[in-house]
Amino acid sequence: MINRVYFLLIFALTLSVSACGPDEPDDDPCQSDFDQSSLFSHIVDHSIIPGYQSLSSNLTDLGLIKDQFFLLPTQNNLEQFRAKFTEVYLIWQSVAQFEFGPAKEVFLRNSINNFPLNENDLINNIESGNYDLSLPDKYDKGLPALDYLFFGIANSDQGIINKLSSDPDFEKHQLYINAIIDDMQMRITHTLDGWKGSYKETFVSNTGTAAGTALSLLINAFDENYELIKREKIGVPSGVLTLDIPNPDRVEAIHSQLSTLLLKAGAGASVDLFNGVGFDGSAGPGFGDLLDAVNATKDDTLLSDLVSNQFEVMLAELNKISESLDQEIDNNKDQVTKIYAEFTRPLVNIKTDMPSVLCVSITYIDNPSDSD
Repeated sequence: MINRVYFLLIFALTLSVSACGPDEPDDDPCQSDFDQSSLFSHIVDHSIIPGYQSLSSNLTDLGLIKDQFFLLPTQNNLEQFRAKFTEVYLIWQSVAQFEFGPAKEVFLRNSINNFPLNENDLINNIESGNYDLSLPDKYDKGLPALDYLFFGIANSDQGIINKLSSDPDFEKHQLYINAIIDDMQMRITHTLDGWKGSYKETFVSNTGTAAGTALSLLINAFDENYELIKREKIGVPSGVLTLDIPNPDRVEAIHSQLSTLLLKAGAGASVDLFNGVGFDGSAGPGFGDLLDAVNATKDDTLLSDLVSNQFEVMLAELNKISESLDQEIDNNKDQVTKIYAEFTRPLVNIKTDMPSVLCVSITYIDNPSDSD
């Protein structure tokens, strides 16, 4: 009995995160006066729906530009496609962190941005005409496929134009490009329609902290996406997670050289969601406000301030690079490694402390390297 009391006393003394004030020891740390529905409404109305709307409309435009390129395969039309492709890829970074509900039903993230591309599978698909774009574990579709087809399929722009318009197999390439864009649009339309329909009301009213509530879905998706950014966009390509063996060929959007731009956009979207900044730029409640409402502190500092300050340092280090990430890995690896380290610092706060004080369980499948 004495040993058990001693253990409980030591456990209580070693807790470093507090969700209630010192004068309120009997308060339930999971309860506050914070209006969860206002947080959910802000995120849905100013980030989720406008983000998916923008992604859908810009992808539609991309399809129209693609059609124009097929009709008139000129350098100008190729550049028009590439510019719109870049816009679509950047918008995707903002909505990638909402992989639940309607998006999860259609495996949206796996269909839009499984990278690095398996070029052999893609080439076999095109040559055989036999493929299934519905398989979520395949790396032969989405934006990475368009990155290869419009930026990397030949060694020159004219070679790319010829490959997609006049070479013997150009019709097979065009059919595959049409299939890729149609598949993405179908999935995005399903996701947007779901949010504009009954799911929005269900989500906003789904308060509480249990698994499956709106707060649990948001925090789990936020944390998982942040870790994917850290691991897949930086950790694996830089070599930090592969015994210090760099893999610059595994960066996102390697052929279009957009990897650093996309990394910055994805990181910025995570920071905005935490701070309550919408996709449309509007200010509202964020995770930081919810942490403040339960008086979450660590080392005598508001947990929200700790996270925000760490995010600022991370973004500052990220802004020190400007070339494509594969080039930065080759020429400026120390800075890329430093960026990875700064991405890692907030993890304990957002993945362990924040869910703990908000009484939310992490339910997605973890990766052992995510705490590195």
